[in-house]
Amino acid sequence: MLELAVKSLIGYLLGSLMGALILGALKGVDIRTLGSGNAGGTNALRTQGKLFGFLVLLIDIAKGVVAVWWLPAAVLPGIGMEADVSREWLTMACGFAVIVGHVYPVWFDFRGGKGAATVVGVVAGLELRLLLPLLLSWADEGVRRPRTRA
Repeated sequence: MLELAVKSLIGYLLGSLMGALILGALKGVDIRTLGSGNAGGTNALRTQGKLFGFLVLLIDIAKGVVAVWWLPAAVLPGIGMEADVSREWLTMACGFAVIVGHVYPVWFDFRGGKGAATVVGVVAGLELRLLLPLLLSWADEGVRRPRTRA
């Protein structure tokens, strides 16, 4: 059980590393003070341009992939691999934790991004074949309910 708890916490902390805020800090910009105020890829794209938005997207997708692909198999010092912990449950817990960490990061008053790119990373890391249906359903929803501006 210790392995499950520690790796879930690591997944959460990994998720709370916001790509938009890290790159924004390097650029001297706090993305939360611009546009929608959201610390995610869409706001980064809208306020800082395509390259910045793309890099944020890559970071947010990568942390989802790392959380489900590498973290469950990692042998942590002092923790090891517990035989009574289901690898499938551990993988799902790490995936859930990285998404929650992105949406509710402890470092930023629990105000993060929407988690879409991190979900894409988690799905890609779990089962790449599911990525196309996920993206198609996401695109279909956008076509059926176009965004309106107030």
